[in-house]
Amino acid sequence: MMPTIIGEKLRFAIEYAVDSVQSKENHQRFRFGEIRFWLGGNSIGDDCGPTSLGSVAAHLRAAIDDRTLRWASPALCALTTSQLFEELDDGVYATHRTDLLTQDPREELYRAFFVHPPVDVFDRSKIVVVDCVYFQRMIGRLSDNRLVEVRLALGEFERVAQEFCDSIGRSSIVQ
Repeated sequence: MMPTIIGEKLRFAIEYAVDSVQSKENHQRFRFGEIRFWLGGNSIGDDCGPTSLGSVAAHLRAAIDDRTLRWASPALCALTTSQLFEELDDGVYATHRTDLLTQDPREELYRAFFVHPPVDVFDRSKIVVVDCVYFQRMIGRLSDNRLVEVRLALGEFERVAQEFCDSIGRSSIVQ
């Protein structure tokens, strides 16, 4: 499998390789392969074998559609990397709440900020994108729990994600 890289590894990139044998065995309707994201030169995603690239693309399409929900208040944008990530993480995943039976009102508001696909390779990582006035803040929690932040141009996450989705949609399976 020859990898394809979309974007810049030192900023944000998606690296993937289509597994033509696995995809062909699944009647060419599903694209399987390996995938990882790059954020600030750090690889995000576990090497656990082939995963559904179609599922990743579907999730990223939904994240692109949710872009208008990721505009943040100046107060949220002014938080430090760890403060911002913990605020969003706690609001959606209740990481610091003791009453887990009551839904946090922040959950629905904050859910759109999380853009990591719910597939096996990203099980131990989380990625958020926050649109501020002049830039996007992309923060990733790596599998070792370190936080990495990169400031992107407005729309850069969506551009890279859309290019990946387009590429998966037109990738051909070797016969």
